[in-house]
Amino acid sequence: MDGLQTQDVRDEPMSRKVGASDETENGEMEETAGGEETVNGASKSLEQMKHYNMNKAVFSQLKALTSEAGGNSPKKSSIPSRAETRRLSDDSDTRSQIAQWWQSRRQGSPRKYHQGLKQTGVLMNSPKSYPIVASPKKSTPPSHTSPSQTSPIPTHEKDSARKALFRNYPGTYLESLMIVVKTVLSQPQDVALLGEADMGVITTFQTLSLPAQKLYVRLLQRKLDLKRMSKVVYDDVCAPEEMGSVVEELVNAGFFLKEEDLGDLLEFLEVLTVAEVQTLCKDMKVSAKGKKEDLMKALVKFSKQQPSIQGFFTSSKTAPQSSSSTLLKKVREMVGPCLKLDPEVHRVFLRVLMLYGLPSHDDMEEGGPQAALTAMLLINLGKMKFPAYTVNRTRSIFRTRDDLLKFENCCHINTELQKCVEDKKWEAALQHCKVAKDIYQELIKDDDLLQHDRSLPRFLRRFTTLSLLVYILSSSVEFLQKMRRYEAAVDQLAELLSQDTYLQDHRGLWYNRLSLNLHSHLRKPAKALEVIERGLSDPELQVAHRLTLSLRARRLARNETLAKQVASLQLEPPVQLPKVVIQGRSLHGDVPGYKRAFIRQDSDRHAGEGTVTLCSVEELVIGHYREMDYPEGLHMEGTTVRSLFGILFWDELYTSVPDAFRSPHQASPLDLLDGDFYTARKELIDKRIRDMCEWTETEVDAEIERVWEEHKEEQCLVSWQIFSSLAYVQGLVKSLGLKLLAAVFRRLASNYRHFRSGFPDLIVWNPNTKKARIVEVKGPNDTLSVKQEVWLNYLLTSGAVAEVCHVEAIGAKKIRSSPRKALPKKVSPKKTGKRPNNSDDDLDEDYVYKEPKKAKKDQESDDSDSVDEDCSHPGQRKSTRRKKDDGDSDEDFVCPNPEKTVRNTRGHGRTLRPRTASEKTARGRGRGKGRRGRK
Repeated sequence: MDGLQTQDVRDEPMSRKVGASDETENGEMEETAGGEETVNGASKSLEQMKHYNMNKAVFSQLKALTSEAGGNSPKKSSIPSRAETRRLSDDSDTRSQIAQWWQSRRQGSPRKYHQGLKQTGVLMNSPKSYPIVASPKKSTPPSHTSPSQTSPIPTHEKDSARKALFRNYPGTYLESLMIVVKTVLSQPQDVALLGEADMGVITTFQTLSLPAQKLYVRLLQRKLDLKRMSKVVYDDVCAPEEMGSVVEELVNAGFFLKEEDLGDLLEFLEVLTVAEVQTLCKDMKVSAKGKKEDLMKALVKFSKQQPSIQGFFTSSKTAPQSSSSTLLKKVREMVGPCLKLDPEVHRVFLRVLMLYGLPSHDDMEEGGPQAALTAMLLINLGKMKFPAYTVNRTRSIFRTRDDLLKFENCCHINTELQKCVEDKKWEAALQHCKVAKDIYQELIKDDDLLQHDRSLPRFLRRFTTLSLLVYILSSSVEFLQKMRRYEAAVDQLAELLSQDTYLQDHRGLWYNRLSLNLHSHLRKPAKALEVIERGLSDPELQVAHRLTLSLRARRLARNETLAKQVASLQLEPPVQLPKVVIQGRSLHGDVPGYKRAFIRQDSDRHAGEGTVTLCSVEELVIGHYREMDYPEGLHMEGTTVRSLFGILFWDELYTSVPDAFRSPHQASPLDLLDGDFYTARKELIDKRIRDMCEWTETEVDAEIERVWEEHKEEQCLVSWQIFSSLAYVQGLVKSLGLKLLAAVFRRLASNYRHFRSGFPDLIVWNPNTKKARIVEVKGPNDTLSVKQEVWLNYLLTSGAVAEVCHVEAIGAKKIRSSPRKALPKKVSPKKTGKRPNNSDDDLDEDYVYKEPKKAKKDQESDDSDSVDEDCSHPGQRKSTRRKKDDGDSDEDFVCPNPEKTVRNTRGHGRTLRPRTASEKTARGRGRGKGRRGRK
C-alpha cells in the first residue's frame, strides 16, 4: 500500500448500526449512505485521532494526504475532484482512490468509524491489509452548491469502486476456508480418510487464480442450485465484464458444471421469477393459476404430454417427440447464462469441513458441515471467540474412507429428512426413513464395525454411521404415529430397544412411546404392562422416565386383572409440590408477542381507568414477588443455572480429557452430554463441590470476577447477555447459597443431557437480605411436565425455597371493575395439541407431558395422557353452563323439565329436553340437538 502503515483490527469490538449496512442476496455486507456532508471537519477529525491514540504513522500519512488535498485549513469548496485526487500521488492509482475514499467517509467519531468499517467490504479482505482512519463528524450540507462542485456519486457506484480496491487480496472468506483445509491436512487421521481424488481437488483449487478461488468460496456457502450469471456479482472478486472469464476458468478446472450438464427443465424454471413464469405460460398457451409452484407443475406436465408439431411431420430419429426440448430451449433463452457448482467437487469441500468439526445429529439441524466455515468466518471477523483448551485426539472414529463416505451419505439423508419435516411431508419423510432402515439392517450385520464402535467412548459413538441411522429410525416413529400407523411404530420401537450400543440415552423415550401405543392406540394393556416392567428394570432410565412409566402403570391398575401385577412393581412415588395461586387480568384474543397477555399490576387501567400496560404471565408473577420484597427476578428457566455452572466450573469443563476436544473451536467438551463427563473428571468435580461449600463471600466474589474478566463474551455454556453486570451475578450466587448451588451443579455434572431441561422458570432474589425463591410459573390451562416435577422435588429436598405459582385469569368483561370484585372465570379444559410453553424443555428430545385431567372417571380414552406425544386428546368436556339468574338472558337457561314448553324473548315456543353426552360433544359445547333458542 505504498508505504502506508497498517493496523490490525481483528480484535476490535463490532456492532451493527442501523442504516449503516445491509446484506445483499449475495451474502456480503453493503454500506448505505448516511447523507451528504462536507469536509470542513477534517482538522477536527485529525484531533480526534490524536485523542484516541491512533497509530502515529497512519496519522502522519493521513495528515499529509489531507494537506495536499485541501491545504492546512480545508474548506467546504476544497473537495478535490477524482482527477485532482489521482494527481496527489505519483506512486499508484490505488493510493489516490483510498485518499478520496477517506475524505468521503461518514461514520462520525473514530469509534463509530471503526465499527462501521468492519461491516463494509473492507472485511472481505485480510484485516492486515488496510489502515484505520478516523473521519469528520457529520455536518449539515451547504444550502447552495458551487457550480464547479461535481454532482454526488450514486451509492452503488461508490460501493462498487470501494470494493474494487480489494480485488488483489484473499479476503476473509477465502482465508477462513484455507485455515480449515490447513487444520484438516495437519491431522494424520484425517488425511488418511481423504483419497487421492480429494487431495487432487484441493491441490487444483490452490493453483486457481485468486478471483476464481474467491468466487468459488462465496458460492460454496450458498445453496447448491442453478444460478443466473447476472445475479452473481462480487465487486471485490472481479469486474462484471471479467466474470465470464473467471467462470470459464472454474468450468475448465471441473469446479463448475459444463453448459450441457447444468440441469433439467424444472431446475431452469426454479430460476425464473413469478412474472417470467406467468409470461412463459401465456406464450405456451398453458392455462394455470396459483403460486409459482403450481405454474411450474403445469408447464412440466405440458412438456410431457404435448407433442411438438415438428415431431409429428419428421421421423423420431431426427426430431423430438414432445415439446419438452422446445420448452427447455425457450426457458434457457429467458434465463440467460447460468452456472452451477459440480456436486462431486462440492462434496469434497463439505467432507473437509465435516472432518474439521464432526457434526452430530443435533448439529445437523443447525447448518451441518457448512456451519464450521461460518464459525471460522465469524472468528476471523472478531465476532466470535472460543475458550482456550488443548486438542487431544487419541481415537479414530472412522476405520477407513468407506466408513466416512457412508457417514456422509447418511448425513445427506438426514438433511433431506429435515426438509420434509419443515414442509410437513410425512409420506416423503417415511421414504427417506425406509432408505435409512435398509442401510441400517445391512450395517448392523457387520461384526467388525460393531466391535469398533463398541470400543469407542460413548460420547464418540454419536458421530458414527449407525448412531445417525438409529436417530433417523427414532424420528420415523413420530412420522408413523402422525399417520396413525401404530403397529408399524410399535415394531420400530421394539427394533430400537433390541440394540444396546447406540443412543442409549433415548431408551426412556422409546419405552414411554411403546407403552403408550400399546395401551392407548392398540388396546393391549397386558403387553403395555410388560413393557413398563422391563423399562423400570433398565439401568439406562433416568428418574423422569421412571416416574412417567409409574404414572402409566397406575392407570393400568384400574384394570382388575392387572391390579395385582402392578402392585408388585417398584413404582416411583407421586410428587407433592407446594403451590400458590394469584389472579391477573387477562386480555382475550391474540396479542402480538404474547401467548396470553395480562395487565400489569401497576397499570392505571387496573383501577378502572387510564392506560393499559401489558405483560406476559412470567412478568406478572415477577411483579407479584417484587411486592413480597424480591426486587430482582430472572426468567430464563434452565439457562440461569447452566450459566452459573459454566462460570463456577470453568476449569473443570475445559480441562484436558482425551478426545473431549477434537476441534480448535468448540464451545463445550464433546462428553458433556454423556455420563463419561463426570467419570473422567470425578476427582476434580468432587473437590470443587467440597471447596464451594467452604468458600467465604470474598472468595466467591473473587472467583466469579476472575472468570468474568478472563472469559467474558467467549462461546461457552454461559449466556453472558442475561447478566447485566458482575455485581448482578455475585448477588444472585450469594442469594441462592453455595450449598444449594453445589447440589444443583452435582446433578448437572452427573447427567447434563437429562437435567439441562425442566428447571423452574423463574428465580427471584433480594441481594440485600440474601434470600432467593425458585418458582415454576403456570398460566391458565397449563400443567407441570414430569421433568419439572422432578426438578422441583429435588430443589425442595436440597433446602431451596421452591414452589409452583398458578395464575388465574380474570376475564376481559370485568375490565372496568375493581379486581377485588371480579370473579375468576370458569375455564373448561381445551383440546390442544401444543406442548406447554417451556423453551427450556424443548432442548431435550425426550420431553414428556403430564396427563390432563379427565371429565369422567370412567373415560378410557387414553390419548389425553400422552406423556411424550405431540398431540393430546382430552376426554369429554364438562358442561359449565350457568343456571338462569335474574340478570341472565334466556339463552343461558336450560329448562330442567324435559317436556316443558317455554317461551323465549322472541315468543317462539320450543320443547327442551336434556342432551345426551354424544350430543354435547358432537358439534362443540352447546351446539348439539335440543339446544336452547339461539339469537
